[in-house]
Amino acid sequence: MKTLKVMPLLFFATALCLSIVCCKDKKEDIIIDPPVSLSEKLSGHWSNKASDNNVSVIISINYNGPGTIALQDLVDDYWGVSAYGTYTLTDSKLTANYTKVEVLDADWNPTTYHGFTDGQNKTVTYFIKSCDEKKLVIQDESGKTIEYEKDGDVDDNNHSDDDPIVNPGNNRGPVAKSFRGSGTSSDPYIISDASELRKLSDDCATGMTYRGQYFKMTANVTINSNVLRPDGELKGDGSNLEQWIPIGKDQEHPFCGTFDGKGHTISGLYIVNKEKTYDAVGLFSWLAGTVLSLTIKDSYISSESTAWVWGSGGICGRAESFSTSDNSYKPSIKGCINYSHIICVGWGAGGIVGDNASATVIDKCINYGIIEGKAASYCGGIIGRSFTKSSITNCVNYGRISNSTAAGILSCMGSKTADVLNCANFGEIYDTDGKNLSSCGICVNTSKAMNNCVNYGTVHFPDGLGYGLFNEPYNYPYNSLSNTQRNYYLETSCSKGYQNGGSTRSCISMTSNEMKQQAFLGELNKNAKAMGSSYCQWKFGKDGYPTLEIVKE
Repeated sequence: MKTLKVMPLLFFATALCLSIVCCKDKKEDIIIDPPVSLSEKLSGHWSNKASDNNVSVIISINYNGPGTIALQDLVDDYWGVSAYGTYTLTDSKLTANYTKVEVLDADWNPTTYHGFTDGQNKTVTYFIKSCDEKKLVIQDESGKTIEYEKDGDVDDNNHSDDDPIVNPGNNRGPVAKSFRGSGTSSDPYIISDASELRKLSDDCATGMTYRGQYFKMTANVTINSNVLRPDGELKGDGSNLEQWIPIGKDQEHPFCGTFDGKGHTISGLYIVNKEKTYDAVGLFSWLAGTVLSLTIKDSYISSESTAWVWGSGGICGRAESFSTSDNSYKPSIKGCINYSHIICVGWGAGGIVGDNASATVIDKCINYGIIEGKAASYCGGIIGRSFTKSSITNCVNYGRISNSTAAGILSCMGSKTADVLNCANFGEIYDTDGKNLSSCGICVNTSKAMNNCVNYGTVHFPDGLGYGLFNEPYNYPYNSLSNTQRNYYLETSCSKGYQNGGSTRSCISMTSNEMKQQAFLGELNKNAKAMGSSYCQWKFGKDGYPTLEIVKE
């Protein structure tokens, strides 16, 4: 019997997937999904070890995704059928109703199979007779009973050995051949393992932008393990790690879709951009779309090329709007968290965005990672450099920031840089230059507005302490912070609250004891409420200081 893996079947969560590989003259068998109420003891790889008329069966049990039909012909022409639908379960009787059908031949061209064409419904019933930790018994509609034995656990990528995936080598893991879903807001493309995330990366490397299309994560994804030491530094020299290819090719081909992490985590990104392979680095290189509810952990993102680059960031290296003849796309990042170690020789390094050149909206984001710049980089806990007006609201930094121009939230240069509203910095700030002496707790060279922000982190200059809140408005004294008011800093964190352009009204010094009082918490919440319903409330953190309610401790 010949063996060929031709269909890009990806089996994911809330699912018991039965993948049937059979001859063309056999009746179509199906892959079905029982609900999550089946015990998690089912998680693993199951197989029917016997061969019956060239029919072999592999079961991969995971916990997401729709019901799927899969058929592969192993005799003459090679076919693949992938169908999607819904299911209902009554006791142990599972009824699957399939409506969307994709059929591919050996050249990956659409065709039909046994009259089962797109748009037709096919209802199939299976019966789960019994299961335990070692054996699963099912019965099909014809009454045939098949027993399966568990032969392994689900691997990190949630794929069985027979999944049709491509491995390009060079320490790189498998790449999926297709996505489930149609890319609409109601039926987004599914990202539930590393192979599918790599596919998105590879697609965008060819110039695809996924304009107006949607992606949704359904599980945590790991590219590499044990990238960082407990202190946040790179573990080893990285030679054994897979290099991540950032999503979004370049300025003319940015990612323009919506990527919704749904609260999941991507771990183990490793990027060392020494040869300027990319102009910007991060999970995304160039971003003109939307990223939601995503956490980046255990990752090392470094651009140390001798040639200048735009930026390094946990979510994206460069955020910039993109326009076509019929539409325009603007970056937006909400509800994201970074634990990565970020390094940049270039314009900017940030926990969320390295370099911003758009009216980007960043809301409810947190950085815990180490951010460091080399040469003339601007380093910030949320954004490194912002050259165009952006909005940073409800954000918190806990990471260590070090550079000649460093800040807890935003370190920037530009005539229309940013509004920084309702944010806090707890991270240590280190000015490593000793010349410009411009590093600050919240932001450098901001403009227009900075309201209800708090700095607790110590700002270190080589020979003393720096500025608690900001350096000065851009182009001071011609620009002023007329809309900046009621910002606070811990008196021991700095030498003074600001360098130029501030006042005792806009920059308020407080003792540690004062900041831990209910009265201060109440004042922050009163200010936030007055600013509008979109601004987060504050709570006492585990160290006794108020922090935003979005922080989970």
